[in-house]
Amino acid sequence: MATPNYGAEANTPVAKTWSYTRTKIIKLSHTWTIENFSFWQGEEILRSSKFSAEGYDGLEWYLTLLPQGSHENSRNYISSYLILDSRAEVEVQAMFKLSILDTRQEEMAARCEKKPHRFVPGGSWGYSKIVKRDDLLNCLRELSSDEIAVCCEASVAVETVNVPSQKFPIQTGVLK
Repeated sequence: MATPNYGAEANTPVAKTWSYTRTKIIKLSHTWTIENFSFWQGEEILRSSKFSAEGYDGLEWYLTLLPQGSHENSRNYISSYLILDSRAEVEVQAMFKLSILDTRQEEMAARCEKKPHRFVPGGSWGYSKIVKRDDLLNCLRELSSDEIAVCCEASVAVETVNVPSQKFPIQTGVLK
């Protein structure tokens, strides 16, 4: 097999070696149920139990929910955040979705991050205005329910591996 001459037509340098970076992604999924939700109307911060992906116990997470919002401009909303526990030993990148579910497990509100965010130990990302509080309470009244669930689904980059320089020809089909 002849050595490929990539870039020769464009008068660009031709690579004699290549390397490869692979990122391992794990999936997280956690549902946190809050009973008697209407009683939580002050400025308290509700916090879920910690959770982690199987095999990654050192990378613990938890959710928070603020029934009166997290800032002055979000006082009429419910805020919710995903937090990497402060005892984690690494920073990670994650994309995530937070949903508020009713007792039928149907989404009442959902927000999704389409780009990865860097989580440092103790750091959080989320939404100050995930749903209007009055809209949520009205929906619960219509269902004769006082229970919600916060659902988190996340893809977390936990490990990056670099495969060292190799000589051409490439057998993997990376360049076509």
